[in-house]
Amino acid sequence: MKYIFVSTNNTCRSFWAEVVFRQKVEEAGLDNITVCSRGLVVLFNEPVHIGAADIVRQHGYKIYDFLSEPLEQKEITDDTIIITMTEDQKKKVIEGYEGFLETATIYEYAGEVGDIKDPYGKSQDEYECCFLQIQQLVDKIWKTKFKQGDH
Repeated sequence: MKYIFVSTNNTCRSFWAEVVFRQKVEEAGLDNITVCSRGLVVLFNEPVHIGAADIVRQHGYKIYDFLSEPLEQKEITDDTIIITMTEDQKKKVIEGYEGFLETATIYEYAGEVGDIKDPYGKSQDEYECCFLQIQQLVDKIWKTKFKQGDH
């Protein structure tokens, strides 16, 4: 199974979701799950936003070498689940890509309604709130979709 978290330019929100989800997968020892993040508008590869990286470190998550990457059709297979940050991004995935198992917003996948607003250009407090929102949704996804024995 492959999970791809998608946001606009893959330097903040989708990166956060990937980091939180990846750590859960690694801690559970699930080597049958691949996790990555991509952007819909990545003109060139760039590192994660410095504020986003700081928040990840502050919350005790592993940081690794990261450069943004565009979502490409060639990496989507019939066991790929694409999780977007907004409904608009989900529509772009459905219109522009094919062959995935499922696509949903992160809220939908967690059984809720809403969008993760882009904190770009906002205060560090707003970045923190956005990260916590994503962390809570990933926690809920993990608890509901990955109960012991369900993976």
